[in-house]
Amino acid sequence: PPYDPDKLPAEIKPFETRLPDVEKFRRLAAQKALAGGECQRVEADELSGKSKLDQLVFSINCSSGKAFTFSESELSQP
Repeated sequence: PPYDPDKLPAEIKPFETRLPDVEKFRRLAAQKALAGGECQRVEADELSGKSKLDQLVFSINCSSGKAFTFSESELSQP
């Protein structure tokens, strides 16, 4: 589910101004993980602790145990 703007976790709070982008890229990261064929189901898609305000990073965990990390710049490419 999307992050609730009224109940943001502490690690997400610094990115509050970019919340629409966070949600858009979270979806794209999950879709990219699924499209690769190594992930049948996404268990978690979260903003990574490696994120910076000008470069978001997302961690995807799959039911298979496979994990992916995608940066905003990777997800912005066609």
